[in-house]
Amino acid sequence: MVYDDIEPEAGEVRIKVAFVGVNFADIMARMGLYPAAPPPPCVVGYEVSGTIEAVGEGVDDLAVGTEVCALTRFGGYSSKLCVPRDFVVEIPRGMRLDVAAALPVQYLTAYFALHDLANLKPNETVLIHAAAGGVGLAAVELARHRKARILGTASPRKHEMLEDLGVHHPIDYRNQDYEEVVRSICPEGVDIVLDPLGGPNWQKNRRLLRPFGRHVMYGVSHLAAGRTKRSLLRVLSTFGTMKKLSPVALMQKSHSALGLNLLALADDPGSHGRIQDALEHLMTLFVEHVIDPRVDVIFPFSEAHLAHKYIQDRKNLGKVLLVPDPD
Repeated sequence: MVYDDIEPEAGEVRIKVAFVGVNFADIMARMGLYPAAPPPPCVVGYEVSGTIEAVGEGVDDLAVGTEVCALTRFGGYSSKLCVPRDFVVEIPRGMRLDVAAALPVQYLTAYFALHDLANLKPNETVLIHAAAGGVGLAAVELARHRKARILGTASPRKHEMLEDLGVHHPIDYRNQDYEEVVRSICPEGVDIVLDPLGGPNWQKNRRLLRPFGRHVMYGVSHLAAGRTKRSLLRVLSTFGTMKKLSPVALMQKSHSALGLNLLALADDPGSHGRIQDALEHLMTLFVEHVIDPRVDVIFPFSEAHLAHKYIQDRKNLGKVLLVPDPD
């Protein structure tokens, strides 16, 4: 629901939007490559920050005027919208609204991938792809907090920043075969791979796992990298390289293949409490200076297409945001 005069239903709040996070899911939806998205034309946008303007029946723990961030399950590219209470969290004192908009999708994805699915332990080795992107930077901070050994792929200009954030081995995926580089660093393999890439990378990443290794898959960005329109040939070639997963092979190598879809969790009422608990824990980690969401650049709504291109061209060093145009 995205109309300015809409009233929140029971269990909802209406938010006046300050900032909107831009995610690869928005780009995939715009290109018709995200099955769970509303059919085009639609309003995309998966997370916002702003101020509560109204509360629906049954919402008694958030007041009008409270600054919050929220998951929106699309519809976020709006000046105002209504959101279920379960997907909203009050932001702590000292957190700016632009920083708050950089947190929900990226940090929930990284949190669930590393904590709930992969069960990252101290001193384990984790390979984080797209380490300088939104989810990547969130994963770096959370893995650093767990005292993990971190390898991260990124273009060379981003390596210094990644080293400053705690990445032990930045890897130039553009000019090197990351599989060979990882093998030279970790001949025995890695414990965890965070993989938003898809395509031929699925097989490469599985080969990099050591026994008890966990391959967490949460995207197929290979489909949309550098493109503005859907390419049927690209779709077919990408999925053609993603070979079927063999349970026998997993058993033989003592590997785990794990999938993560934040949208599916939002659609599952039984997972709402888990989302709320994770959001509140992430706010605590912010207060404790464990995490610090990085905002790279902010575009107005009228330049949303440029924000999408900026991400597709792999230019971002952290989160890309949108801000509503002046009335």
